[in-house]
Amino acid sequence: MSEVQNKIIKFPAADGIRGLAVLIVLVVHAMVMFYPESYNGLAGAGKIGVWLFFVLSSFLLTNIFMHKGFNYKSILSYITGRVIRILPLYAFTLLAYSAFGYFSLQDAFTIFKMNAPWGHLWTIAVEFKFYFILPFIAFLLIKLSNKPVIMVITAVIIMLAQQLYLPFYEVNPSSTDVTGYISCFIPGMVAAILLANGKTVSNKTSDLILLFILAGVFISIPYIRLITLGVREDGYLLNKHVHFSIAWSVFVYLTLISTGYINKALSFNLLRVVGKWSFSIYLFHWLVYTQISPKHQHSLTASILAMLLSIVIGATIFYAFEKPMEKMRHLLMRKI
Repeated sequence: MSEVQNKIIKFPAADGIRGLAVLIVLVVHAMVMFYPESYNGLAGAGKIGVWLFFVLSSFLLTNIFMHKGFNYKSILSYITGRVIRILPLYAFTLLAYSAFGYFSLQDAFTIFKMNAPWGHLWTIAVEFKFYFILPFIAFLLIKLSNKPVIMVITAVIIMLAQQLYLPFYEVNPSSTDVTGYISCFIPGMVAAILLANGKTVSNKTSDLILLFILAGVFISIPYIRLITLGVREDGYLLNKHVHFSIAWSVFVYLTLISTGYINKALSFNLLRVVGKWSFSIYLFHWLVYTQISPKHQHSLTASILAMLLSIVIGATIFYAFEKPMEKMRHLLMRKI
């Protein structure tokens, strides 16, 4: 345990994975908003990127606890970091949307309390609420890290218990109730613990499995299933967060434990930079799309420009707002 905690592991490809996740969201939402008739064929496809965000977030936060352990300072540092990381930019986002007339300031405050879903912002509520659950589960799983099989079985039992209480097929799409999404985060936590104790996997094996996962993700898109397998578009993808979180956790694990072609692709500087901007991009792309798409329906040029503009605005907000807040967050966390 002490050996694991003393390791400081950096994952260059992690930012690239964030970049991949936000690009999935950007492309799917652009298609749906600029080509509304594509909705049935893409229903739930944007959530594939969101579920990847969830898995990666739980992976990285669990990795921090494996390094820092569990004590008063580490817990206080964790809570301080999560609050400063999320709430200031989230509040700024709601004020911006309110200024553009999407909802009143009173409604903005209601959304800020994270009990009322709005647009794409339901994901912030779910993830932020899980931050307060994660340390308890992480403590239990990390305690069992020297017994990987028992640790995995324990994680499965927790997931099964959650599924018995609120199964995935009863979770309302875009709900802010974290209860139904707990099982979406746990596989990422397991991946972090296994990776810290894991053996090296050959690059060839990793790349083959990773390509298989990516192919499976692609084929799972309703429209692709229709043209390749003849399965009708029935919205099945909207609540498959548990299924995809397991696949994405394997994807994250193999990408970060190997140095193969997929790892190198996700370590590409441009993709990593987009990953660093991804939180701001995600928050504001909806505003950009809904401002442009009504007047430019069925315009490929406009949809591409909207995606690029979302990235530019996300980068601007990152450097003007998010990065200074991050510096303050890290400064406070070091002082704790």
